[in-house]
Amino acid sequence: MINNMRVLYNNKTTKRLFSNFFSLVLLQGINYLAPLIMLPYLVRVLGIEKFGLWAFATAAISYFILLTDYGFEFTATKNISLHRNDTKKLQEIYNTVLTIKFLLALAGFSVLLLLTFFVDKFAQNAYLFYLLFGTVIGSVLFPVWFFQGIEKMKYITILNVISKIIFLTMIFIFVKKPDDIYLVALFSSLGFLAAGITAQYIIKRDYSLTFGFQKLSLIKEELIEGWYVFTTRITVNLYTTSNVIFLGFLTTDTITGYYSIAEKLVVAIGGMFIPLLQTLYPHFAKMYAVSKERFFKANKTLSLGIFFTAVVFVAFANIFDKEILLFITGKVPNEYLITLFQTLSIVVLVFPYGGQFTRMLITMNKARLLNRIVLIGAVLDLILAPLLIRFYSASGLAWLTVAIGFYIALVKGYFTYKNSL
Repeated sequence: MINNMRVLYNNKTTKRLFSNFFSLVLLQGINYLAPLIMLPYLVRVLGIEKFGLWAFATAAISYFILLTDYGFEFTATKNISLHRNDTKKLQEIYNTVLTIKFLLALAGFSVLLLLTFFVDKFAQNAYLFYLLFGTVIGSVLFPVWFFQGIEKMKYITILNVISKIIFLTMIFIFVKKPDDIYLVALFSSLGFLAAGITAQYIIKRDYSLTFGFQKLSLIKEELIEGWYVFTTRITVNLYTTSNVIFLGFLTTDTITGYYSIAEKLVVAIGGMFIPLLQTLYPHFAKMYAVSKERFFKANKTLSLGIFFTAVVFVAFANIFDKEILLFITGKVPNEYLITLFQTLSIVVLVFPYGGQFTRMLITMNKARLLNRIVLIGAVLDLILAPLLIRFYSASGLAWLTVAIGFYIALVKGYFTYKNSL
């Protein structure tokens, strides 16, 4: 036991963690920077109408990507981390997960075909959706879960850089008019596919893993393990997306725009914690298998560090709120937008705990409990959001978002650390 713990905390492990952390920080920076570079260009070239169609199409396709991701970001990452030295088991996990992802992609494309046949919005732009579906195939081929599990996040960063460079370069060279929206979809898919194919080559070269369809019993086992994580992600995605939809139906486009700006900024600030949580997740999964006591002790230290850092972020956001909003919108912000931003920024205090406690509960095999907690939060949000919007507009929704965020974080934290007592 002592020898095992030394392995977890030697210099090599520390070096690997820092390498993974900075790789993910760089990746997060790229993911923020690329849209900032592309967004103004696409709005000017495509025009507002075509850009709105592009936003709708990418939002719709994101659901198919979510379907193929299933719960593998957590379950497969944990399993790869625990069996990284067992080549036979790695091959089994790799084949099983990819088999499921390909089957889910096929199911997703079947749904897309039905939508393009029977729903006008999809039928009128069928070729756009077909071209954009290449991003789904690319995400299937790109096994983020595998690289996270073996703690080689540098591959994720490098391949994402390749994807973004291909996409942005082709956009600036070839997209010149509104009808080029189909080229935008094609180039987006090519970027994803290039990263996915390269990832498969690296896995074959460095780990001697080759894909083969897996038997039904293992597929069923993997689907069952990831079910509650998958439904949790679907639930979260539905209630976070539905808030803006409710605003669109019950208020004006201007109010919806104000709320969306504030929300995206808050998510961006809270997202700064994601690289750290992704880096530590496979490490903590191994730690839990060796020593539960150290697992909880390390996570308590992490929770305290997150809290003090989040306080600094929230204070900074509120002190420089006008400057931040001016930089984003290009206009002096009005008091309504400032108030929404200040209110929603409170969520940053608990935003990182959603990710931390989710990973802890999954590591502890408490995915079913996690699903129930999030489901209750989603139901509360879906019931209360229309009522609060009706009486208090976007301000009511902002406070509800804060309340739901605190509820989910506190309940997750209670049941997580309850097991450490």
